[in-house]
Amino acid sequence: CTSTLTSSPTGTGAASCRAREWMVFLTVPRMAASIARGYWARRNGVVPAGAGFLVPHVRTVQPSVLVDVDSFGHMNNAAFLVHAEMARWELSAATGLLDYALAHKAWFIVGSAAVRFRRELKPFRAFEVHSQLIHYDDRWVTVVHEFRGTGDRVADVHAQAICRAVIKTSGGKTLAPADVLSAIGVDVSAKPDVPQAWADAVVAAMRLDDALREAARTHVES
Repeated sequence: CTSTLTSSPTGTGAASCRAREWMVFLTVPRMAASIARGYWARRNGVVPAGAGFLVPHVRTVQPSVLVDVDSFGHMNNAAFLVHAEMARWELSAATGLLDYALAHKAWFIVGSAAVRFRRELKPFRAFEVHSQLIHYDDRWVTVVHEFRGTGDRVADVHAQAICRAVIKTSGGKTLAPADVLSAIGVDVSAKPDVPQAWADAVVAAMRLDDALREAARTHVES
């Protein structure tokens, strides 16, 4: 950050540097813990068959008062996307997807994400993140997340999210999702167990992506 600080007399560079430092401080430990949880589940054989692909992968956590809860006394809207990302890290470690990515120097690059909030999440109340890769084509994968209560509250949906991403190598090559899934043992001929409403939501998300892409192109041209 030294060059950024010295090249920005207005202080913007310093603020940017501090923001990056805080991001590393807050995100990396949570990411490492999520990966460790995934590896532990895989090593101990507690990952259900097809979890994350044919059926949802379930992660149970609770809001962190230090980093998730805002002045309104509930989990902040931005924290939902953070927990969705942590769920994907855990899922990738639990299913072998992370091992494949490391071996091929590939990464899951998010292109778009959308969240619909339904019920607030209070501090110290555990919740589940149900994550599932339910659609892919020759380029994009679509992962859906559902934030649910636990125990007798599992039917309570607090939020839903859709994330679309590509799998790219460090050299910039986009990997075919079907090849990646097959390599980690997923039966790509099997149909994921998802409600029709989720399938419809994925189609809507794809249309939203197209509309936003066109809006960006139109703005640039004008």
